[in-house]
Formats: sequence, C-alpha cells, structure tokens
Amino acid sequence: MQRPLVFIPCKLLNESKSRLAGLLSAAARYDLCIRLLDHTIRATKLITPAQRVFLVTADKVAAARAREHGISVIADPGSLNDALTAARSFVQRVDALDGPLVVLPIDLVCVNDIALRNSLTTSDVTIVPDGVRSGTNLLVLRGDAGRDFPFRFGPNSFLQHCSAARKPTTRRMNCRRANIRQKSAFWRR
Repeated sequence: MQRPLVFIPCKLLNESKSRLAGLLSAAARYDLCIRLLDHTIRATKLITPAQRVFLVTADKVAAARAREHGISVIADPGSLNDALTAARSFVQRVDALDGPLVVLPIDLVCVNDIALRNSLTTSDVTIVPDGVRSGTNLLVLRGDAGRDFPFRFGPNSFLQHCSAARKPTTRRMNCRRANIRQKSAFWRR
C-alpha cells in the first residue's frame, strides 16, 4: 500500500476560530486550536509515517508542536493556496508523489484513522465538503492530480475544487459528504 503524503494547513492559532468569539474567550479558542492540531497530527500518524506529514503554517507555536510530534514544517507565506502549492513543489523535489496527497485542515473535530483510510479511494480527486457543501473539509489527490491540481481553499472552495476536478485528464472524481459522528466518517452521496 502506498503511504499518503499529508499536508496539514494551520492558520495563526491566535486568529483561528474567530466565529466562536461569542462563545469562547480568545484564550479558550487558542487552547481549542492547540488541541485540534495535536489531534489531527496524531490521527495522520496512524495512517502514514511522521516523515510523510507536513504542517503548513506561519505560526511559531504550531510549528514547535509539530516538531515535537516529529513532523516537518513548511512556512506559509500568507495565502493558504500559495502555501500548499509551494509545499507540494518543495516535496516533489524529494518525493515522486506516487501515493495519495491529502490536505487535512486541523478543524475536523472527530477525524480519526478510520475516516482517513476511508477517504483514500482510488479516485484521482476526492473532495469532502463541509456540512453546507460550501467549504472543503478534506482533499485527496492521486496521480497527475496530486502533482498539478489547483488548490482553491477559501470561500466556496468545494464548488471551486469540483470545477477544477472536471477536466478531461481526471479519471475519476469522488465528491463525498462527511459524517463526523460515525466511526466510518465518510460515505458516498
């Protein structure tokens, strides 16, 4: 089995989860982000070796946490899509990217190794939307898609990723909905 290569994008921890400001203090949101980061890193290390996991961030605390877990850090220059493209280019210099490339943000509370393994389909592109089918919760790329698929994270990223996946060279595209309350977490829709 080919081991996936995982990119974990992580915003600045003190700026994350701002939509929870009415419910949680800045310190509580920061603590939540640290916990989510650690949880995401642990889940990825259950499906692939630490040397195949990369944290993409500009946050120094997040970078230090990642190194404590034995994973490498790639600097985020400010734009997530540019950072992911740069991370892929960096890794391609030393890795053939013959296995799946997974982009897994830190804010999937119930992500686990079973859900991640289930997302590793044979499709060239697997896109898991958020609950309202607006954002992209998980992106899995194989083959040529892993080497050149355009990252489109941000507003309406799910539709933008689906549109990018509908090119003639894409063998199969799999758009799936996440149910993070079930152990198997992913299913076809």
